[in-house]
Amino acid sequence: MLFAFPSKAQYIPNGSLEHWHQLNSPIFTYVPDSNWYTLDSQVAAIGLFLNASDTFNEQVYQTNYAHDGAIGAKLWSKHQGAPDTTFGIITACMSNCRDSIDFAAVLAGADPLDALYFVGGTPITAAQRPGSVGVWVKYYPNGSDTAHIMVNVLNSSGAVIGTADSMLTGVVNLFSFIEPHITYSSTDTSATLQVIITSSPLGVNAAKDSTIMYVDQISYTPLPPTGIAPNSHLQNNVECYPNPSTGIVYLHSNSSDKLSWQVYNTSGQVVVHKTLAAHNREDLSYLPAGTYFYNILNSRGAIVQQDKFTIIK
Repeated sequence: MLFAFPSKAQYIPNGSLEHWHQLNSPIFTYVPDSNWYTLDSQVAAIGLFLNASDTFNEQVYQTNYAHDGAIGAKLWSKHQGAPDTTFGIITACMSNCRDSIDFAAVLAGADPLDALYFVGGTPITAAQRPGSVGVWVKYYPNGSDTAHIMVNVLNSSGAVIGTADSMLTGVVNLFSFIEPHITYSSTDTSATLQVIITSSPLGVNAAKDSTIMYVDQISYTPLPPTGIAPNSHLQNNVECYPNPSTGIVYLHSNSSDKLSWQVYNTSGQVVVHKTLAAHNREDLSYLPAGTYFYNILNSRGAIVQQDKFTIIK
């Protein structure tokens, strides 16, 4: 299966994950630069304070397994705090916002993961209001474990006005482009973008030991300036019908340009990518029932139309 990378995508600082710096630490070797944060450092700091004899492990690594460039990130769900059970098995987590644990709540008896919160993120302007976030990933879960790409868009007061949570299940052997689409609950001006990537679910006893996720090339695609819905039309180059359908979809193009059709499921995974002719009949009956988003891209790879359709069974 082919994957396209939208030409209008905006890179988050060090979203390429090419830049890391070395730490003078017995636990941690390298951490990503440019305001990327990892949960394992918070866990180790609080865990060693609570019990200095416990053992803590690095969970986010610099790796040469990359989709593009020389370096990417490896996230590894592990047991933290052995032989004590203060933490147990927790997810690896990296984010462009600072992960913090309410130390007072932990001292009062709260589980550290229940006391976790995120602050800050990447500043964005009103013209850069994100429609989606894109991440290239490989995934090797332990059993039924699931990875998550969570997105929050904040207004200038720090209130959440847009969210996405894309869940990844099953083994993904080849780097695949995951693009969760953001749903907005407000027309407030966007000010901050938070991206939180985890190899397992966040939460107490939610992770499975030894689940591994590889991450590279993190970016976001702004919405058109005319609206906030991720299925806004940019142009009417392609007619797609019927909607809903039982799986047979027809696409008719009135454009002289060479267009391609890119379809995503609600988890942001690309399920179809193909070049369009003037008249097309597509059999998607092999796909599960549900809602699917699609992009129409021109010959330069720019998104010229976006919409969605539903398959019923």
